[in-house]
Formats: sequence, structure tokens, C-alpha cells
Amino acid sequence: MTPTTSARTSPTNRDDSSHDDQQAKVESLTSHSPHRRQKSGRGIHHSDLAAEVVRLTFEDGTWATFDHPSNPVYVLVRRLFHFPPIVNEAFKYAAAERLFDRVVEVLRYHPDDFYDRLYYPLCTVQTFITGLVSSGLDPQVSQRFLGYLHEPDVLFVVCVALVARGLSGALRDLARLCPNDPAWPVCLQRLRDYAYPAWLSDHHNIPGMLADLIAIFEGVGRIPSSAAERIAQRDDNSPKDTDLGTEILISTVAAIISSNG
Repeated sequence: MTPTTSARTSPTNRDDSSHDDQQAKVESLTSHSPHRRQKSGRGIHHSDLAAEVVRLTFEDGTWATFDHPSNPVYVLVRRLFHFPPIVNEAFKYAAAERLFDRVVEVLRYHPDDFYDRLYYPLCTVQTFITGLVSSGLDPQVSQRFLGYLHEPDVLFVVCVALVARGLSGALRDLARLCPNDPAWPVCLQRLRDYAYPAWLSDHHNIPGMLADLIAIFEGVGRIPSSAAERIAQRDDNSPKDTDLGTEILISTVAAIISSNG
């Protein structure tokens, strides 16, 4: 569901010329292949061209505020991952410049209309995650991005983005990347406690998506396979003899079982 226009704000309403300039710059860079540039005596390395395209797309923060699919920045973002040389630079830039921090800030300061403000930017977050799973990144770039991605607030906002888009498969793929990362237990608890908009709950089976996510951690041994039966009979006043991470995971599974019952 696309949010209503009245609930969104965008700098495009204030300065359309900046978007036109940005689009013109990127089109100028991408209208000729590196092969053609070399023929004309204006050779440019693939990585240099890719880095410039990524920088022009993201550097002014417009990607996190656009509110219409025809926006030039949104069009560029959707096309980035169709070009392998650009993919590596995009992930490198995202980690170095902490790209998703802008989305984290909006969720923190505007929780009531988070989805209205960021419907299309959340599509960009989705593109990075699906691209991460399917692309062959340079190992160092991949490790840096994964380290950034698994910071607690970043991981949570990325998961919220995938839930909002109903992308249970991408959510599971994300969990499989680093299932033992210590950020996951708290993230799962926050996903369970988060107040999702009514329209989102109507469109997606959120408890089912979270249950599928938990199943990933069962599969890698984070929760014993028989945990569901034990949790169903668990006394909340029993001694807390587990560490914080396991405790949060167990309570999350219990809540999912209860909501599905």
C-alpha cells in the first residue's frame, strides 16, 4: 500500500532542479560505456565510474526523502544493482557513509508516520538486502557491510523494512547471513514489541513472518528444536538461569506461539 501524499514531506517539492542536476550527471556518466570512453581517449576505470555513480546517487541524502516512483533518484536506485561493477561500490559506500542511519533517525523521531515518510526509501533498503544475498561481493566489502548491518538499530530498521514489504524470504535470507550475531536476540524482541500500523497487519501475516524467522535460529542451534513445547509450559516466574540473548529468543517464540494459538 502506498501512503497518502499528504503524510509525506520531500525536498523535491522545494528544489526540483537539484534532482534534475543529479540525474543529468549520472546519465552523463552512464550514457557511454567504459569501452567507448577508452576509444575516445577519455578512459575511465570501471571502479572509478561505479564509485562516481554511487556517490552522485546517495551523497546528498535525497534517497531517504523521495516520495514518488518517478523521482530521478528513485529511478537511479532501482537500476544500481543491474550493473555488477556498481554493486560492490554501493555496498562499500553504504558501510563507509552509514547510509541507513537516515532511516534509523526517521524511525526514532517519527515513529507514528514512519511508513508514510519512508515508503520508497524502504524499497531501497530492500534492494540492498536482496542484492547482498544474490551478489558476489568482495570479501572485505562484504564483511564491512555486514558489520554495519548488524549494529542493533540498523538491523532492526532493516528488518522492519522487509516486514513492511512482506518479504519473508529476504528476511530469512538476512537471518542466515550471520545467525549467531549478538544483535539478533534484541532485534527479535523489538520486532515482536513494535506497534505495526493496522494496514500493514492487514496486508501481511506478521506473526507468521516472525515465526519463520525464529525457525532459522532453531535450525542453527540458537534454540533447541523442542523449545516450543517447553516454552508453552514455562512459568514466567521461574528462575532466570539463561543469558539475556537466550531469554529474549525464548520469550519471542512464546509470544509467537501464543498469537498463533
